[in-house]
Amino acid sequence: MLTILNHAYGGDFDQISGPNWIDSLQYTIRANVPPGATKDDVPKMLQRMLEERFHLAVHYRKKEFPVYELLVAKDGPRIQKSAGGAGQAVAGGSRPTRGGDGFPVLPPGSHHAMFESTKDGVPISRETFRDCSMAELVQELAWPLGGPSAWHALSVGRLVDKTGLSGRYDFKLFYAGGHSPGGAFWQPGQDAELGVAPTLFDAVQQQLGLKLHETNALFDVLVVDHLDRMPTDN
Repeated sequence: MLTILNHAYGGDFDQISGPNWIDSLQYTIRANVPPGATKDDVPKMLQRMLEERFHLAVHYRKKEFPVYELLVAKDGPRIQKSAGGAGQAVAGGSRPTRGGDGFPVLPPGSHHAMFESTKDGVPISRETFRDCSMAELVQELAWPLGGPSAWHALSVGRLVDKTGLSGRYDFKLFYAGGHSPGGAFWQPGQDAELGVAPTLFDAVQQQLGLKLHETNALFDVLVVDHLDRMPTDN
């Protein structure tokens, strides 16, 4: 069964190119998955359904997009190698508590947490990372580095790890801004406890010994050559 909902939707669609109307229609698909099908089979079945019911035809091309590279700063990293894992998670989970320095104290099993406050209208973030890889740091930093994307939506930023650092690390991060798209682009703010909260860009360099470098890179873009507005009947 295919249910059609006619309303705008959001997401990161910079790497999709197609008819103008694909940003104003959303389709809810209800389907029976055959016994024995695996999780990896579902995208293939969905693609076949789109080809059969919507007569979808696509191809790929390369397009240049802005991207940030996470690099080691000139004087080297200032992050500490993790002494051990995050520990066994507590059954039922638990929330981070606030330490004397205002940063989150992570419960067992947790790798990252943040507290966000507002001072004079400026969001101020304190983040604690424990037993964290550079790949995980990239995932967290990509959120505030995002912003408006195609189709009037908000998206996470494109960020690539170029540090060459392996292993896992413990560190803290304090900056003016929040964890949502666009949070990296606030001007410095004044925090009552820790003084001036720098931009995320300055904080990454001053506190972690890393740096964010903006450049361009090629990515695949999915080009929709044909797509019917209405699918064929069930």
